[in-house]
Amino acid sequence: MISELKKEDPSFVRLAEMIELDAVLSYRILRMASVRSHKKTVKSIQSVLAFMGLNQIERWLSTLMLQDLSQD
Repeated sequence: MISELKKEDPSFVRLAEMIELDAVLSYRILRMASVRSHKKTVKSIQSVLAFMGLNQIERWLSTLMLQDLSQD
């Protein structure tokens, strides 16, 4: 995922597909985005990517992955 984010022209579709493969990560990202969206309904990973932007998603993915590593 991080390598896709670092590309010059990352694909929102490819990123969404990668995130959707991990149910826990998908849930955490959708939950976080719904809190940040203030009343807007967030229904898909692709809508989260568009809403938050690549820089913000990269930060959140890094944070979530570090949290997972620290729990192991």
